[in-house]
Parts: sequence; C-alpha cells; structure tokens
Amino acid sequence: MTLLKSVSWFCLTRQRNLFFFLAISLGFSLISELAQSQVAGSKEQSLELELSQIQAGIKQIETWLIDANTKLSEEQLTLRETEKSLTETSLAISITESKIENTINQLSMLQSEKNTIEKRQTLIEDNLEKIVLSSYLRRNTNFFETLFQSSKALSNKRFLHSANLIAQMQKKIQGEYIEVKKELDLLEVSLEKEKLKITSQRISLQEQETRFRENRLEKNQVLSELIASISSQNTQLEVLENNQQELEDLLKQIQAITKKSDIQTPLVNFSSLQGRLAAPLPGQIYNPSRKQNGGSTIAKVGISIKAEAGTPVTAVYDGQVVFADWLRGQGLLVIVDHGNEYLSLYSGNEALAKQVGDMVLTGEVIATSGFLPGTLLPGLYFEIRYQGE
Repeated sequence: MTLLKSVSWFCLTRQRNLFFFLAISLGFSLISELAQSQVAGSKEQSLELELSQIQAGIKQIETWLIDANTKLSEEQLTLRETEKSLTETSLAISITESKIENTINQLSMLQSEKNTIEKRQTLIEDNLEKIVLSSYLRRNTNFFETLFQSSKALSNKRFLHSANLIAQMQKKIQGEYIEVKKELDLLEVSLEKEKLKITSQRISLQEQETRFRENRLEKNQVLSELIASISSQNTQLEVLENNQQELEDLLKQIQAITKKSDIQTPLVNFSSLQGRLAAPLPGQIYNPSRKQNGGSTIAKVGISIKAEAGTPVTAVYDGQVVFADWLRGQGLLVIVDHGNEYLSLYSGNEALAKQVGDMVLTGEVIATSGFLPGTLLPGLYFEIRYQGE
C-alpha cells in the first residue's frame, strides 16, 4: 500500500513538473513573440512618424512657395509660367520619344515574325509542289492495268498505300498553308497599325518640339523685358538682395525638415569628397565665386557653367530631391539633400526631370540646362551648401 502511494506520488510529481516546464516554455515563447511584435510595431511607428514628418515638411515648403509667389511682379509671374510650360513640354517630348522607340521595336519584332512565316510559307509551297508533281506522275501510269495483274498484287497494295499517304500529306500541307496565310494576313494588319501609330507619334513629336521652341522664344522675350524693367528702375541691387533672401528663406525651411527627418545619410561622408565631385554638366566656368562656409570642411562654391540650353544636368552625388520648382531669382531650381546637412543646388534650368521625394544616384539626369538666373547667358548656376550656409 505504501509502495502504491509512493508510485502515485512520484507520477503526480513528475506530471506536475512536466506541466510546470511546459508552462515556462510556453510563457517564454509568448514573451519572445510579444517582444518581437513590439519591436516590429515600434519600427513601423518610427517609419510612419518619419514619413509624416517628411510629408508635413513638404507641405510646409509648398505653403511657403505659394506665399512667395504672391509677391512676384507681373513679368516674374509670366516668366514662371513660361518656364513651367517648358518643363511640361520637355516631359511630353521625352514620353513621345519613348513611345516611338517602343513602337519601332514592336515593328521590328513583327517584321521578323513575318519573315519567319514567309520562309515557312515558301517551304510549304515547295513541298506541296513536289506532292502535286508526284501525284500527277502516278495518275499518268496505267493504274488499272497494274491493279489487275495478279503477279503484281503486293506491288498494287503498296501503290495504294503510297497514294493514300500522299493524299493525306497533301491535305495536311494544304491545311498548314491556309493557317500560315491567315497568320501572315493578321501580321500585315498589325504592321500597318504600327506604321500608322508611329506616323501619328512622329507628328505629335514635331508639334511638341515646335511648341517647345515657341516656349523658349517666349521665355527669352519675357526674360529680356524683366531684365530691362529691373535696369530701368535702378533697383538691381535691391532685386538681387531680395532674390538671395528668398533663396536663404527656402534653405532654412529645407534645413529644418532634413534635420528632423534625416532624409538621406550617405555611406561616404560628403565632406570627404572635396575636389573629387564631377561637374553637374560639361562646360566652361563663367565666374567662380568662393565664400567661406563657417566650420564646413568644404568651401561654399557658387559657379556659373557655360553650356548650351537643353544640356542634361546630373546629380553630383547620391541623394534625395527636396525641392524641384520655380523660384524667383533662380528660375527652375533643383535642390538635392546628400545627408549630414549637405545640399547641392542647380538653378536656371530649362526643364526638370525629377520631383520632390525622388531618390537620385551620382550622374543621374535631374534636369536640362537653360539660362543663368537673371541673364540671357546659356548655362547653369551650381552651389553646394552646408547647414544652409
């Protein structure tokens, strides 16, 4: 009896221990899952917060820009609209050129397919011709005489079998020929459609290019009137100071946003690239102007680069576009944030290729050059800023 109690106690204790260990294991598992879930949730919340900060910052800049645009003169407003029209037309031209390229590729594929089918058609016609000739030769032998000669009974069977096979083959090849002819007819229709499409696209491209040239001439005229207006009022210095102040105000807005959100941190510190950055576009430098940039390891450099209007402008380093719009005194302006509070500025563009929020790589096209801000000199004005200074 005592032994039975001992055994029962041992079993009960073991069972309790098993339940205890299971409970602990399950508890640790649940805690681990809960911790992982909390970490994932924390990361997601952090990303959402960062995204909302960026969006709020962009909205803040847009509001500031709307307010700044209300202070523009009539000539400046006309210039702004003209330059924006140039960007839209340039983008439309790029899209149309891409469509034309795709249509040409499609046309080439269809033509290649047509050539393949025509080769098949020629082969089928050759085979059909051989079969018809063979059938003709057989029909012109003394068939019945051969058929009723008992000594050639086996040969007759073979003859009938052969004739049957030829008839079947002829029927099959005729069917293939009909199918190939249908395919060829359909391809001809597709080819004609693609040719009409490419003709229409080329007409559209010509119209867009004409509009682009007209917009460019209009811009030059408006810019000339604006320059004359500023000169006649003897307010050149005041205008330049106002334009510079507007740029500084914009950079302060951007600096505040990039500090909060840390939009882009490069793998290589931007300051270590001094003297090794590629130019944003090839061309002769008009008038380099150097200013000390506080405690920055890179001097603030503002350079005017001579280049034909329409030359591709490329990012000097990886980063994110934080501004891409028209600004008084700068024209169409692109600002790229390279992280660690470094910004690159590209102003006087003819057309923009990027939007706010776009990530760009070194050497990637971000715009096409136009005229140096406030002049009729073709080229681009470029600056690097550190901490907005």
